[in-house]
This record gives sequence, structure tokens and C-alpha cells, in this order.
Amino acid sequence: MSNTIHGMEILSDSSVIQNYNLAELPAYISFEDIQSYPDAKTVPHWNDALEVLNVTSGSMYIIVSGQKHLLREQDICLVNAGCVNYLESNGDNPCKYFIGVADESIFSSTGEITKRYLDPVFHSFHPNFDIIPASSPFNKPLQDVFRKIERLRVDKPIAYDLSIVACCHEFLAIVCNALKETFFLTSSITSKADSTMQGMLSFIHENFSRTIHIEDLCEAGKISRNQCFHLFNKYTGDTPNNYILKFRLNSAKSMLITSDVPLSQIATSCGFAHQSHFTNHFTKYYGITPLQYRKAKKKSM
Repeated sequence: MSNTIHGMEILSDSSVIQNYNLAELPAYISFEDIQSYPDAKTVPHWNDALEVLNVTSGSMYIIVSGQKHLLREQDICLVNAGCVNYLESNGDNPCKYFIGVADESIFSSTGEITKRYLDPVFHSFHPNFDIIPASSPFNKPLQDVFRKIERLRVDKPIAYDLSIVACCHEFLAIVCNALKETFFLTSSITSKADSTMQGMLSFIHENFSRTIHIEDLCEAGKISRNQCFHLFNKYTGDTPNNYILKFRLNSAKSMLITSDVPLSQIATSCGFAHQSHFTNHFTKYYGITPLQYRKAKKKSM
């Protein structure tokens, strides 16, 4: 079972599989619509790669380590490895965006380049993100690189994969100039709140098929009940119980689409007491029964 977000599969054991789609390179690109996600909100997640967002129309929020930031049209946002984040719609406003995910191995790895440009992005001890607004002189050059990569991916000229790697280096060089005073600063200070939140989210990913009590999360994070509620509200915008319910429903949706497993089995596999309990929550949340959802999705595939 998994939750899928931006090509990443968040598995039930809390591990993440990044499904790359850019030639044979360790990179993923896609054009997304925030309204296509339940509640117009992505699953809170983190991974070992660099995430790049470019809002192509509308606006939305990114919540990074509990801090909410508005992304406006044409803004570019970078999120480094290990940073807990999710996206959320700005009210009922539609928003479309480009997402790029790049593994460290796509970049050069000689000693000095690794130290100067890769370690701050992929091996920093603290979560980090930054926004390059539409008004920045570096914004358009970065968008030009995005468009160049997309053309290479579609047209596939000779040695296009080498050209894509060159574009990735060009991208990193522009970003370094744009954010040299912020994004590329290393830190040896570990964020206790981030590691605590990752521990509690990991516990949910590993155990959502069984009953989870608040005390279980407190033990996983080594914090008090009040601290647990505070961190969940800060990092996910939800209570622990609501987050668990939504995670279970999202996992059930994946099973409904990708398998023919009976509803009763999906219900118990995703932590619901019985099938009617699952159906009631699903219908209340999505306005459609699980069976109707499965039939509609399979018909459209």
C-alpha cells in the first residue's frame, strides 16, 4: 500500500520510492493541479532529493516545517532533502504548477563541487527552502531551463540525456547565484522539532493498519500530549487523529484504483474497524462510496 505524491510512493514501512520519469536519469518532472488532490492538499512528506516547484497559474501555499508561505504565479520554490513539507490550495482558487525532483547523483560529485553546492542541498543538518519570486532577475532564466528540459524530454534529440544533465548543472548555477546568501548555507544545528515530527509521521506510515493512540505518537516522538497536538497542527494543519484518518483514506484510494481487493479487506488493511466504518468515512469525505469511486476510476483508465 502506498500514498503517491509527485512521483514518490510513501510506503507503509515509511520508506519512499521515487519513480523517475526523465529518460534514464534520476529525475522526475510533471505538471500538476493542486485541486486534483483530496482537500486540494498534498500528503506531508520528505525525501532525499531536491524538490523544485514553479507555479504556472494561480497561487497556493507551501507549508515547510510548520511555516506557511504563499506561492504566487510564476514563483519558483526549492525544498532541500529531508524537509517536511506539503502543498495546499489558496481557498478555492485553482492552481497549476511544475514539479521537478532531482537526485544528487545527477550532479557532478568532485570534492569541491560536492562541498560547495551539493552538501547544502542534500546533506544539510537542517531543513531548508527558499522562494525565487516572479520579480527576481533569476526567475526567467530558471523557467527557460525548465522549458529546455521539457523540450529535450519530448523531442529526444541525439544525446538528449547528456543535454538534460547539462541543464541541471545550469539550473544549479543560476540558483547558487540567486540564493548564495541563504539556500547554500550549511548548518550543524539539528532541528529537534523536525526530527520529532518525522518520527511521529514514520510511526503512522508503519502502523496505520492498526489502532493508533495519541500515546503511541507521544512515545514515538518522546514528547507530551500537548506537544504532540501542537506539532501536528504546526506541521500538517491537522489534529493527529484527522491526519491518521486522511492517510488511511488516501491509502485506501490507492488500493481501490490499483487492485481488485474486496472492500472489506481494504477496510481492515487500512486500519478501519469494518467495511461500513470505512464506507461511512469515505463517503463523508469524498461524497462518493468506495465502490462508486473504484468503478469511476477504472472506467476512466
